[in-house]
Amino acid sequence: MRGRLVWGLVALAAVCAVGQTAVVASVQPLLSRRALLDGWPFVTVATVAGTYLGALIVTRRPAHPVGWILCLGQAATSVGLLASAVGARAAAADPVRPADAGHLATWVGALLGNVGLALIPALCLLAPDGHLLSRRWRPVLALALAGLGLHLAAIVTTAPTDLDAAGRHLRENPVTAVLANGWTLVLLLSLLAGAGSLAVRLHGAGGEARAQLLWVIAPAAVLAAGAVALVGTQLVMSTRGTWVPGGTAETLLYAVFFLGWAGLPVCAGIAVVRHRLFDIDVVVSRAVVLALTTGFVAATYVAVVVLIGGLLGRPAGGFWPSVAGTAVAALAFQPLRRRVLRIADRLTYGRRAPAYEALADLGARLPRGPAPRELLSVTAAAAGTALAADRATAVLDLADGQSVAEEWSAGAHPRRRLPPAETTVPVRGQGEVLGRVTIAVPPGRDLRPGERRLLEDLADQAAPAFRNARLEAELAASVTALDRRTRELARSRQRLIAGRDAERVRLERAVSADVLPGLADLPQRLRAAAGTLRSGGEVPDLEPLIARTTDALEQLRELSHGVFPVQLSRSGLAPALRSLAARTDPPALLEVDPDVGGRRYPAAVETTLYLCAREAARVAAGRLVVRLAERQGVLALELRAGHLAGAAAEVADRVEAVGGSLVVAGGAVRVSVPVGQPDACDQQVTSRSGPNSRLGTYAAAPQPSSSTSSSS
Repeated sequence: MRGRLVWGLVALAAVCAVGQTAVVASVQPLLSRRALLDGWPFVTVATVAGTYLGALIVTRRPAHPVGWILCLGQAATSVGLLASAVGARAAAADPVRPADAGHLATWVGALLGNVGLALIPALCLLAPDGHLLSRRWRPVLALALAGLGLHLAAIVTTAPTDLDAAGRHLRENPVTAVLANGWTLVLLLSLLAGAGSLAVRLHGAGGEARAQLLWVIAPAAVLAAGAVALVGTQLVMSTRGTWVPGGTAETLLYAVFFLGWAGLPVCAGIAVVRHRLFDIDVVVSRAVVLALTTGFVAATYVAVVVLIGGLLGRPAGGFWPSVAGTAVAALAFQPLRRRVLRIADRLTYGRRAPAYEALADLGARLPRGPAPRELLSVTAAAAGTALAADRATAVLDLADGQSVAEEWSAGAHPRRRLPPAETTVPVRGQGEVLGRVTIAVPPGRDLRPGERRLLEDLADQAAPAFRNARLEAELAASVTALDRRTRELARSRQRLIAGRDAERVRLERAVSADVLPGLADLPQRLRAAAGTLRSGGEVPDLEPLIARTTDALEQLRELSHGVFPVQLSRSGLAPALRSLAARTDPPALLEVDPDVGGRRYPAAVETTLYLCAREAARVAAGRLVVRLAERQGVLALELRAGHLAGAAAEVADRVEAVGGSLVVAGGAVRVSVPVGQPDACDQQVTSRSGPNSRLGTYAAAPQPSSSTSSSS
């Protein structure tokens, strides 16, 4: 409903403008002094442009008062101008006429023709954001609205027959005179206050807001100055008796006044579309192109038709002059097409950064070697500013498949029904894609070939910096990974030291609990037996001592085998695992691949896998299941039982030391170690009963000597 209302007002303003033009042209030449005093063409064009602009604002921001002021005020003025033109035509046809439709049209024109002017102070007070500067400006707004009320009251209290063809009062009663003079005074004061409000806003504004206000304050100042000059000159010259209605002085003053009146909504529209206050730049850009094209074609056609008609001595509207004019206009427009588009873009989007300036600015900031994110921000801002885009995004692709992105935005935009049109240009360097630059423009606007070339040039200029940023990011990632690896190695070393210390403590406790109790009184009993022999007594029974010593040695052998069994160095991994499975309580279930049973592997691999199985047997809850197999050069050991996580933590560093991997899944631990050809040196045994020197380096505790093993 709201949309139909405002667009209906736009259609009404356009129809009234056309009707006024036709009526004025039927009475007097359009370029005459009288037509200028009637408001044509300045105010006529301003009413259509202001209503159209107000409709666009209302459709996008219904609560914004500026849109409603423009829409209602300019539409009412367009109706008043048409009514005044109709009344003037009726007066020209019959100067001495009774009260008829001509008088009524003049009265309607006087009533509505100045509504737009009366609302201009309110427009100045509320532009550009729709809010007053502060509550202290509320009386000024009330004064502006009171002026509109005084104007309407002055016309309502006047009979239609008391107005001349120009809408001036022929006879005024005291009430009407007070109202009319009060309206003039209030209008002047409110116009000056509105211009002052804009000046105060401009003093405290910056950036986008300052650019908007500069466009609005210029016509507001012209309008206020023109109104003061017009009224002041009329008063002074009327007092002296030198004022000539319709003379040169009045024409010039009204021209300045009408120029400010018409320029205010037009310049407000330029501020809107150039600085995107309401995001209607695309629509107005197309309208500017259409207006410039139509004006050029019309001017060329008329000039050619009149020229040829004069040369041929025929009427200007002949057939051949019309054909020639059409052809010349069509041929002449094509070379000027780019200029028309450039002018439309300049009026609509403002002064963009020229191509060379954008490239120079980007080139000046890149040699400083910015960080990757700063580089992306600079590139996105340069592309978005140069092409007047809604937003721009720069993306840097890293070697590991990840990417870093930064976005630049021109500011908040209202929600659109259609998504913005995006254009992406890759950033290439040395034959590879380093990243991309994407810009988004409003729906309905496409990048022209020159703009796309500018975007490609920006991407090419940023390519070396993108490559440096990628190398910097990769170097930073490598440093981070190396630092993390260093910390992991430090923690691994601490775990190895802690594990070795824990192994020594466990071995010491086992020796103290299982070996030393049987040997505690052995020295004392041996000394007693030696004393008995020296004294010539009966030979003591040494068999219990020998048995106890043998038991202690067996216990010591068992403990040493638990750390590093002799069978591992003699027979290999599979037999050592069978021996370990037999000693486990309950006995573990061992499954060995036949291809692995008779093979030997590097000592480090065999020791690591055996220690994994031993730790699992130590912490396993329930029966342990051990599977050993080799697949495609990888020796795999699977351990399955309850609560094996502790075993995995103990041997994780040992597995990583031989290039293997360890996976814990539920109650299973899977160890995979790559293996090569068996090393002959690893198969040599320095003792029949003890580990060789190389295998001993992988033991977690001191190994028994060869002599001890042999004696046992």
